[in-house]
Amino acid sequence: MFNGRPPNSIKVYWLSEFADKFEIWMAKRASIVSSPDSLSFSLYLVWPVEEAEEGRMEIKQKGEGLVFYTNWFPEEEFALEIFTSPDQERLVLLCHYERETIFFHLTH
Repeated sequence: MFNGRPPNSIKVYWLSEFADKFEIWMAKRASIVSSPDSLSFSLYLVWPVEEAEEGRMEIKQKGEGLVFYTNWFPEEEFALEIFTSPDQERLVLLCHYERETIFFHLTH
């Protein structure tokens, strides 16, 4: 997945209408594990500055598209839209789920 090399940086921007808040999460570089059909990582809250448990996410190939899973909603699967830069060095994944909007920003 991702041309066989894991990204150097993963940021997750989570906009929640349920909680009326915006969060920025960042993957722990050492936790990023890439395989031919998946990418998994642990992440920590960057903003707002407050106590929060680490999260765990996995992005998987499903058919022609991508989905993600998180330990925050263990029974759910979230479809992702894919946007890439012309040089393929940056990737943005977008998910709309009910009143949540989630962006993944991956860079090589």
